[in-house]
Amino acid sequence: MTFKGRSGQTNRLNNVLAMLAAAMVLGPGFANGDDSLVSLGAGGLQLLTSDDIVLEQQDLSISPGLVQVRFRFLNQGPAAVESLVAFVQPDLTPEDYARRFEGLPGPEGDDIVSFRASSGGRPIQVIQDMRGVIGDGTDITDRLARAGADANFFRIAPGTTERLKAAGLMDENGIPAWTMRMRLYWRQVFPVGEPVIIEHSYVPLTGAVSLLRPLITGFGEHPGLAREYCMTERDVSGALRLVDAAANRGQDVLARFVDYRLTTGANWKGPIGRLTITIDTGSPGRMLATCFPGLRASGPGTYSVTIKDIEPDEDIALMIIEP
Repeated sequence: MTFKGRSGQTNRLNNVLAMLAAAMVLGPGFANGDDSLVSLGAGGLQLLTSDDIVLEQQDLSISPGLVQVRFRFLNQGPAAVESLVAFVQPDLTPEDYARRFEGLPGPEGDDIVSFRASSGGRPIQVIQDMRGVIGDGTDITDRLARAGADANFFRIAPGTTERLKAAGLMDENGIPAWTMRMRLYWRQVFPVGEPVIIEHSYVPLTGAVSLLRPLITGFGEHPGLAREYCMTERDVSGALRLVDAAANRGQDVLARFVDYRLTTGANWKGPIGRLTITIDTGSPGRMLATCFPGLRASGPGTYSVTIKDIEPDEDIALMIIEP
């Protein structure tokens, strides 16, 4: 995945992973590993392209434990529209699995982000399609079934691992060779002239790492998290003080990463009429760093921004520093 900040940075994921490798840091975000630095940035909704449906309002609330979104659509066309609506769920690659979940309990069941949706206050029966694909995009779900497995990394029965290894679908360390691709979708009717309210929530797959000074300030060719997340000098000084104070106590400062893919799925007519974003760090004592413009403190540990007539051209990448 590629991430872009306000100043146009790319490959944030690769930069930070390289920093971790060079610094030989182990982070406790998922109990063992530099892994968990990588967050899986799910996002909004995708519609079949429509020239009649406008997104009048989107209210987005992001916290490390829950993302909640409310959409208000309006069909301005001459006839009702029935559209396929899909939740943007990122692929989970073998590298993601190895960094985050190897040897650890992962999410239970198929719905790894506990996705819930409603339309007009009524629960939506969401259809889920789970597939296993390899590097060139080839679907190997049937091959997995013949080996006694399905595409879900977290539902591999111990008795099937040897068959998967023999079929070349798992390495000797037990890491799956395929990418887990999950699609959540449903069909939605948009009547003429009647607002349609769609709400959904999910638990983000966050990443985290124990902070050290070089991770913040950078070293060698690595720019540092301060640059990657557009931290001010005051923010950097505050973060370094937290790290130093924690080190003196023999403790760690945790940086947690949450992403939201705001740029995906803009298949409706025109811009978003009004976008409201609220970030809740989870505690007044936590610091927020992000390149997303316009966010201002709105309460203890919360930040918000409202933007009118916006066509998003960048995603939201958050670093929450937990002393």
